[in-house]
Amino acid sequence: MYIFHDFYFSFIIASFLFRYIFAFFAKNFQLPIEIGQNLYYNKKEADALPPPSGRKAPTAAG
Repeated sequence: MYIFHDFYFSFIIASFLFRYIFAFFAKNFQLPIEIGQNLYYNKKEADALPPPSGRKAPTAAG
């Protein structure tokens, strides 16, 4: 069962690496990757950002 231990931790490390890679690209190049933007910006900064192109800003009526 030790081989599964190695696969488990390598998967965790790879997931963290992909998370920061997506955050890096969303920060520096403003690619339309909502996963990266949601991981990089916290909620307050994300609310201050303009909406992505092609979408209307949310209104009070919803």
